[in-house]
Amino acid sequence: MALATLSEQVVAHIELRQKKEELEQEKQQIKTLIQKLDDVMLFVNQQLPAAIKNLEFAEKQLVQDAPQNKYLELESIQILQENLARLKNIYSVVSKNR
Repeated sequence: MALATLSEQVVAHIELRQKKEELEQEKQQIKTLIQKLDDVMLFVNQQLPAAIKNLEFAEKQLVQDAPQNKYLELESIQILQENLARLKNIYSVVSKNR
């Protein structure tokens, strides 16, 4: 009886050790993923403002010339404005979470 109890405890101890090792591996994977996410967020925070500024400049230039533009060019301006608004929204969300 004591041998059976000892055997169960040894098995439980081995299983716990294996679970601990698995948790440590998962913890390391999570740390790696968090670092990658931080790198992406940093890249977005560094690159997006300049891209938005350039698009805003292009949009202003196109809007100033709008009276002479044809329908397709006006449609392009609208698409540019919509995409610019989306980028600004993305940057707003990203910069709040930084």
